[in-house]
Amino acid sequence: VHNGASNNPAEDYLEIWNFDVDFVTPGNSTLSKVQDLAMAEFESELCGLTSFECVPQPGTTTRLDPLREVVMNRVQYRNFGDYEVLVGNFVTDVAGGTADHHGIRRFELRRTGGGAWTLHQEGTWAPDSHHRWMGSIAMDGSGNIALGYSISSSTLSPGMRYVGRTAGDAAGTMTTGEITIVAGSTSRT
Repeated sequence: VHNGASNNPAEDYLEIWNFDVDFVTPGNSTLSKVQDLAMAEFESELCGLTSFECVPQPGTTTRLDPLREVVMNRVQYRNFGDYEVLVGNFVTDVAGGTADHHGIRRFELRRTGGGAWTLHQEGTWAPDSHHRWMGSIAMDGSGNIALGYSISSSTLSPGMRYVGRTAGDAAGTMTTGEITIVAGSTSRT
């Protein structure tokens, strides 16, 4: 992901790369950029561009690493026959400026017949004042999506939650409501 690739201040981009691996002769492997895919603007400057301590926790001044500018875990690929899908996510600052409120930007890309990838849907999950980051997203064989992530704030100990959507839900929405996987009980120092 990168922002600022063009002079359009309302768009940022996903860079799509193709890695063709030759396991017999590794030197023949290639890595080539396929396309820049425009998406809604996002802010990756969380506590500056060089801080590794940004996410607050209760009862301590020790902060957690937001892992910015990285598409998390792995981008998941699915082939549905008539079309292919990639789903992924990364952390973004939903408040902008110096407020540093972490939310999860998620995206679903599609392509048909081996053509160019298109942005099918995207959205940012940040429904309240708690910070969400370090996500993991997956799509099942029916097209339903689940998004898991870490959560913390100055009033909530670090924990894990998830949210989801069914394939028929309106694009850009997460409809299951947030579900706690692990409720945090202490801060991480």
